[in-house]
Amino acid sequence: MFKPRQLDRLVAAGIITPTQKLQILDFDNDNGRTWLYRALMILGIFTLGVGMISIVAANWQDISDMLKLAAMFILLLFVAGGTLYYLKQNKMKIAEKWALSEFLFSGASIGLIIQVFQLSGGKIYAPLGVWAAMTFSLLFVSKQKLISYFWMPLFLAWIVCWVGDIWWNIFESFDCVLLFFIALVAIGKMLDWWKPNFSGGDVLFREALVCLYLLLAFYIISAGFDYYGGLTTLFRAFLYVGILAACFAKFKQYRIVRSFVKLAGLAVVMLYVNFGERFGLFETGIGLVISGVLLIGALVFVPKFIRRVLKEKIHA
Repeated sequence: MFKPRQLDRLVAAGIITPTQKLQILDFDNDNGRTWLYRALMILGIFTLGVGMISIVAANWQDISDMLKLAAMFILLLFVAGGTLYYLKQNKMKIAEKWALSEFLFSGASIGLIIQVFQLSGGKIYAPLGVWAAMTFSLLFVSKQKLISYFWMPLFLAWIVCWVGDIWWNIFESFDCVLLFFIALVAIGKMLDWWKPNFSGGDVLFREALVCLYLLLAFYIISAGFDYYGGLTTLFRAFLYVGILAACFAKFKQYRIVRSFVKLAGLAVVMLYVNFGERFGLFETGIGLVISGVLLIGALVFVPKFIRRVLKEKIHA
């Protein structure tokens, strides 16, 4: 926090003007709250919210369904109005926080409608899709990423359930799921290039990439313990990892390339496990020696080869 006496000295020295002094004090009044003040304010808001929820919960059976729906509808309109008000005032950070509240209350309203009308029998992930569709327009509220960080996980959770339920029954292939998430990563990156002001593209790219990384890790580990079709699956895993690493290396995304190199290392370990169990290398002393030599050789030469390739691409 700035003290008025310190600012008076700066004014006297000609470093700042009296107008700048007033601007600094106004800024300090808005942003100079202590952490204790903010913590107590959050505690007060949290206590107020818990109290209101407790009152409603205690009298839930006595409140009519229409009153519940009307109250939720009014609350949604109020929060939407607050969002539009701060957007017109060009207070984007506050507007986005109101928009985030609208996003959360929309999910709560879907749950309330399901409870009031006793809706059941559909797909369990259907409300997630409705929630995502209802709040999609909120992604365009501002250039910040706050809403995107909440909306994209919701969208990905719905898409995972939808793909698992629909695509798996049609294709019964894990490769189709991987290709689908590769497509989501590509779409997110293209959106980030074409619409840099749209925060959803970058968030979709990053979060879909995390999902793809976890799926590949599961794909590789499960293949390592599959003693029938595991070698074929591991070969495909090496192919996926190699192509993805090459694509990101071409665009100089070397941090992401390193993460796929780690997946390649995991694939080498799983290949070692698969071979060891398949040919009984873990059952005899000679087999253990051979398997150890193979593992050490892979760990020594594969990283050197990858670093050499990456170094050539960096200096190309």
